[in-house]
Amino acid sequence: MATVKNETVMKRQPATGTGRLQFLDQFRGFALLGLPFVNVLALWLIATPIVSLFYLSSLLMLGHIRIGAKVLHPLQAYGRMALTNYIGQTVFLVGIQRLILNGSPSTYVVSTLVSLGIVVFQIIISNLWMRWFQYGPLEWLWRCGTYWTLVPIRQKTGNPQA
Repeated sequence: MATVKNETVMKRQPATGTGRLQFLDQFRGFALLGLPFVNVLALWLIATPIVSLFYLSSLLMLGHIRIGAKVLHPLQAYGRMALTNYIGQTVFLVGIQRLILNGSPSTYVVSTLVSLGIVVFQIIISNLWMRWFQYGPLEWLWRCGTYWTLVPIRQKTGNPQA
């Protein structure tokens, strides 16, 4: 008679929150509320684009109202310097994380406050920059590289954009 070795069967461990499974794990918590996982995932897939369209259409409609245009006006310069601000945010965040926070993980509150501070700072600097220049610094470099010539960056006299 052959003897069978006593083997321990490895059971599949629940997802630890890594990779693709972490995305799905957030919906499994709704099962505790009596909502099936599939329904919550389907609801999320349907609701996300609708909420995004609501935010986008609200901002567009706000831009057509006089007071809304005044509120959104500072974002024009910020948008015209999108590449500079995008790269700038990365540089600021990495610098702050390494120099001030010493590379230690931060909480959501700290991350949110630092990010909002950087965006407000960039909106102010973008508006100041665009008073004297037509393009942001990286946008100007991009344009010069595209046309293979030095494009004037200074704002034309008598046409300051506030």
